[in-house]
Amino acid sequence: MFGGSRAPDGTAKLNNTAMTVQVDAGRSGESRSGCLTVKTAGSDHYAVLDASGTQLASKQINQPVSLPAGKYSVRVGNNIRPATVMAGQSVVLNW
Repeated sequence: MFGGSRAPDGTAKLNNTAMTVQVDAGRSGESRSGCLTVKTAGSDHYAVLDASGTQLASKQINQPVSLPAGKYSVRVGNNIRPATVMAGQSVVLNW
């Protein structure tokens, strides 16, 4: 049995990415996520990939996507660039 007012950490998914969340009795859980936006002309979509190349999310250009803090690859058409998302911050990748 777990004693005290703090429950063990849990796992949540945000755009197909598992992340640890802190769970405290009587409080809302908090996650360590940030936001990524690819800025460029046009109305294409961009894809966010993990280290193994698995697509985690897809959004229209100039639209933000929420992701757990971490390092990702971003694909627009046939071009791929690295991106780092930091907790609590919005990152803009100018294409």
